Amino acid sequence: AQLAHEPAKEQEAIENAQRASSEADELRQEHQTMLAQLQTLQKGTSEQQNKAQEQVHSVMLSAAEKVRSMEETVENLQDQLQKEKAAHSKAAAEGDEAKDTLMQEAQAALKASQRADFL
Repeated sequence: AQLAHEPAKEQEAIENAQRASSEADELRQEHQTMLAQLQTLQKGTSEQQNKAQEQVHSVMLSAAEKVRSMEETVENLQDQLQKEKAAHSKAAAEGDEAKDTLMQEAQAALKASQRADFL
């Protein structure tokens, strides 16, 4: 009776081993699938990072170009302002000189008129 019992245990052990082997195969397959998914995610993340870095680089270049352009505009406007100030100062000086000349001529005319009246 014990001999008949031994093959049953042996059969049960074989079935358990087959189930364990099958489960191990399923786990290996699941592991491979997960690794493939992880690699896909990592690749996608890397591509997204590269795209984001390229966009940041592009924005930085664009901003630097705009800053340079604005600096040139400011410099040109400052030069133009200096020229306008110089022209204004020159015009003001000429105006003052013309006013002085006019005052001198007016005084001379007044003196001449007074002299003519006196004579």
